[in-house]
Amino acid sequence: MTTHVADDRAEWSSTTITSWVTPRLEQILNRAAEIANENGYNYLGDEHVLLAMLEIDNTQLHRSWTAESPPLTDLRRRILDSLPPQQAEHIGPSEPVKVETRRVSPNL
Repeated sequence: MTTHVADDRAEWSSTTITSWVTPRLEQILNRAAEIANENGYNYLGDEHVLLAMLEIDNTQLHRSWTAESPPLTDLRRRILDSLPPQQAEHIGPSEPVKVETRRVSPNL
């Protein structure tokens, strides 16, 4: 699984996860990439992952949220509101964020 990420120095890298990930994590990362792209960002940040976790039912976040906590919709709105209004041109690659999965059979 490969994602493009930006760091604080306006450099970018490609990160590869070489171990098995759960189907839910794969779903979260794919949705996070979609959220980043939908909002005009060409990097995948923790804010995009958190937004994806808020959208996908039955994540650990949903299970640990309590009745006393603010509504998840309020948290989602706060995160979206805190994002810069426009992607900085100098951050990351010019292509959209993508998550790629390569499945390998253990019998190969």
